[in-house]
Amino acid sequence: MNNECRYQSCPTSIPLEDINAILSKPLPKGVKVERDMMGYGTVITYRRIPVDNLISSIVFTLFWSFFTMLAFTFEALFIGIPFLIAGIALVSIILFRLFGKWVIHLDRGHGAVIASIGKLGWKRTFTYNPHSTVKIQSFRLRGGERTLAIIIKTGNRKFTFRSSITVDAGEFIAATLTHGFQH
Repeated sequence: MNNECRYQSCPTSIPLEDINAILSKPLPKGVKVERDMMGYGTVITYRRIPVDNLISSIVFTLFWSFFTMLAFTFEALFIGIPFLIAGIALVSIILFRLFGKWVIHLDRGHGAVIASIGKLGWKRTFTYNPHSTVKIQSFRLRGGERTLAIIIKTGNRKFTFRSSITVDAGEFIAATLTHGFQH
């Protein structure tokens, strides 16, 4: 894909001629595309464990939890609560990286993005039409980790979701969304 902003923080659309080339490649690791049970919509599932990020998250969480327990005495109860909440958030991030998945559902002008671990998670909905655009924006975080944002724009409405997703999977999902909007 010819994309001059691929590793910078500028939203970039996938050129129409590249969409068919991307969709003709084998599915990227962790991506599954299928029809929904009713046969009308498309369901895109992304599940991938970035091992290097997972290991660093586990080490950081263990380090954080150890020092939180040292500081968490009865006298320092109110000081320790924010650290305890942050520790719970870190554990939930690790659980999502191990067992979680993203599901993007497209069905006749309505879409939903679901991030879940089994039945637990959140769901955000959006609308689309054949004129909707899909862009990818890359963000580099500290430690070298890169997250991708997939931005769906319909008229004046903008819908964005971000994830630690590989560039190949992000391009494939964006191309699949663009193709799904057209059909």
